[in-house]
Amino acid sequence: MPSKVIFAADYLVSWGKDILLKAGLSEKEAMLVSENLVASNLSGVDTHGIIRIIPYAERVMKLKRQPISIIRETEATALIDGGQNLGQLVSVFAMDKAIEKAKKYGIGMASVRNSNHFGTAAYYTIMASRQEMIGVSATNASARIAPWGGADAIVGNNPFSFAIPGPDFPIVLDMATSAVAAGKIRIAAREGKPIPSEWGMDENGNPTTDPHEALKGLLAPIGGYKGVGLSVIMDLICGALSQNGFSNTIERIDHTDKTQRAGHFFMAINVAFFLDINEFKTLIKEYTERFKSVRKREGFDEVFMPGEIEWKMEQELRAKGIPLSSKEVAELNSLAQNLNVMELKGQEA
Repeated sequence: MPSKVIFAADYLVSWGKDILLKAGLSEKEAMLVSENLVASNLSGVDTHGIIRIIPYAERVMKLKRQPISIIRETEATALIDGGQNLGQLVSVFAMDKAIEKAKKYGIGMASVRNSNHFGTAAYYTIMASRQEMIGVSATNASARIAPWGGADAIVGNNPFSFAIPGPDFPIVLDMATSAVAAGKIRIAAREGKPIPSEWGMDENGNPTTDPHEALKGLLAPIGGYKGVGLSVIMDLICGALSQNGFSNTIERIDHTDKTQRAGHFFMAINVAFFLDINEFKTLIKEYTERFKSVRKREGFDEVFMPGEIEWKMEQELRAKGIPLSSKEVAELNSLAQNLNVMELKGQEA
């Protein structure tokens, strides 16, 4: 089998929908989650792409879900119980609610409890930017990072995102608080490759190049104690406002027989309540032009605004197709066989 296989985005979305339908989601739910996963592949974030459908499908088949419900609501805020649905279903519901409120009151916020892994944080902030709003999203996750100087995981690799509408593409920051996402270490483990020692630590807090030891141990925080601080803030915002609980109470994504109980936070800010959207985009354009016009260091031909590389990547992969490793394809097709769904068939890279 070739090392890489190429798939059209629409084909992957359709295949993923069929998998999730067989797992137990409705057609609308299955399409939403599959589109979310493939959107990650299109932006080059394969760790949160279609490969995640494996634990998602297992979780849907093993656990009982409840309807998503609003527990408490005001003009500008909502507290939402996710009912242990897949995080994408809960998060789109929550960001839609935040956007709806921002259209009326200038700002909308939603705090979520009892959810699961929600994929890429940028997916939801871009939802807001498409409505000419500034979007904010965050989630807490299972404990993978120790306090600075500690050796026990207590906070998660808690990601957050901001998206700001621009004249050509949204300015998007989507980052977690470790040196790399755990998904990259999982890929290295799957492919039998070592990892840089800056990525993770073993169970005693010692740097390791063994991805299996890192997965059992700790993720290394970005920027040392600063990364830990960001993780703590996201944990408090996502866990306390929702009364969900913190990273130390959240199950890992691959523990599919247990409720994960993740907490999220979403905010939409309606630019039009501050100034005309065209004036705002002009300011963003002027800033972007100044930013990109700086002198380039040796070896660099261009500098990029946050989110620009991912935006260009999406255009390219929609035209050329999404590459998946042969090992990923084999794992996905094993799931397809188990669910009696047609196996993936792509083009050799």
